[in-house]
Amino acid sequence: MHLPYDLPATAREQVALVREKATQAGGPAPLEFDGPRPDVVRHTIRLGAGWRVSGSPLTAAGWDGRPVITRGAVLDWAAQARAGRRPWRQVLVASYAWGTGTVSYGPVRMARVLAAGGDVVEHAVTSAVRTLDEHGAVAAYWVLNNRAPAGLRLPFLGPAFFTKLLYFAGHELARAPIPPGTHRPLILDRVLASKPQIRPVVGGWTAGWRTSHYAAYLERMAALTPDGWAPDELELRLFSS
Repeated sequence: MHLPYDLPATAREQVALVREKATQAGGPAPLEFDGPRPDVVRHTIRLGAGWRVSGSPLTAAGWDGRPVITRGAVLDWAAQARAGRRPWRQVLVASYAWGTGTVSYGPVRMARVLAAGGDVVEHAVTSAVRTLDEHGAVAAYWVLNNRAPAGLRLPFLGPAFFTKLLYFAGHELARAPIPPGTHRPLILDRVLASKPQIRPVVGGWTAGWRTSHYAAYLERMAALTPDGWAPDELELRLFSS
């Protein structure tokens, strides 16, 4: 499949190198937890007002009537985008809404991303998803973390939010393929980066995580994931702890 955005040869070499280094670095033994595995699909986030996409409500009503959104709802939108029934731009908005929750400035910041990116937004997101399918999560991270002409980074959209987009786009429930020898994408934000199990490989909270940091993070999460768990179940447990 020909990508609308072809990953430069230098980037392919960099992605392969950081993936190899992360793999060789090894990691700790899997973590152990008491209690059941987290239900990532039903993981519910309460939202603030103002989140609408193309005139259609993005959220459902929670038990108290306030708007909420689940991971499952965003995963369903990603599956629709893969089937050609929804633009990826809307999945970006949904993942951003889910990521900001009740923060009042969430819709304003998302509007700034869309306004600054203009017509490039759909191209950048679609290209990142296709790079994800062809080359894996680390390569897709490289695309969205580097500015043009080498990459397709969108103004005002940093790793804490574009990794959420990649997570939803690359989840098995979104019918996403996974290239051999790679990991499915996971969310990396300031909460996860501050965890003692993760801080050593990403350097704590910073807006400047390099591709090598993300590669090391995915390898560390794979090493830490308990037997019988999925890595995003570990991500949710660490986030909630």
